[in-house]
Amino acid sequence: MWEKQQESTPQQWPKPVAEKKKITDSKQGNTLLPVQLIICALLIAAVFACKTLTPDVFIEVQTEYKTLVTTGVDYSAETELIRFASAGVESIRSSAKGIADGLAGGAGGSYKITKHEVPIGASLDAYTLREEMLLPVSGTLTSSFGFRENPVDGEDDFHMGADIAANEGTPVKCALDGQVCKTASSALRGNYIIVRHKNGCMTLYQHLLYSYVRAGENVSQGDVIAAVGSTGYVTGPHLHFEIILDGVRVDPAYALDL
Repeated sequence: MWEKQQESTPQQWPKPVAEKKKITDSKQGNTLLPVQLIICALLIAAVFACKTLTPDVFIEVQTEYKTLVTTGVDYSAETELIRFASAGVESIRSSAKGIADGLAGGAGGSYKITKHEVPIGASLDAYTLREEMLLPVSGTLTSSFGFRENPVDGEDDFHMGADIAANEGTPVKCALDGQVCKTASSALRGNYIIVRHKNGCMTLYQHLLYSYVRAGENVSQGDVIAAVGSTGYVTGPHLHFEIILDGVRVDPAYALDL
């Protein structure tokens, strides 16, 4: 009897659970395209922006690009989308460095030339400043603005500033009231300072022994901001001084008694 009852009882099997469909791939596919377009647009904008830069900001581009491209979101690369975005950022970093290095051009204020033409970003035209400029250091003018034979390698180049020879340690004064926008050092320029003034004017002081100011500091005309040195690409102690008007390097002789 027990056996008959057992046979008549139908066996209950658990119902199969429907497998959930994965939809992450389709979602990533939908979001990858906008990210690609955004990164491409940023890269194109960076290229055109760098191509329009004038030499007065080349120095800042070279020294600042690492900071500009390494700050921001910390990508974890946990998903395909994030990995793609990270690769795009790396591509932009590499392109920005290449553009900055390529546009920088001159070696410590001197631009190699192949023919007798004024380089882009410089001008031999006369000009007048609204404020009277102070001679930054007392000394002997050893190399003027313009075409010359480079004293280090003997090759023809275009000198973007004026070289004033003076004893090492001689005080360097600020030519006009302004704000320090850069203090840095490089193998070619040595220690240098860039000061921003009014009316689109900037001044550059290089081959310094010491800098006495910092970026962001306000300075007045006549303030001692540095000391003459022989750092960088030089044959002896002197100040290389540049004037940049609206992004164009001009002859300091028009503003100073040289």
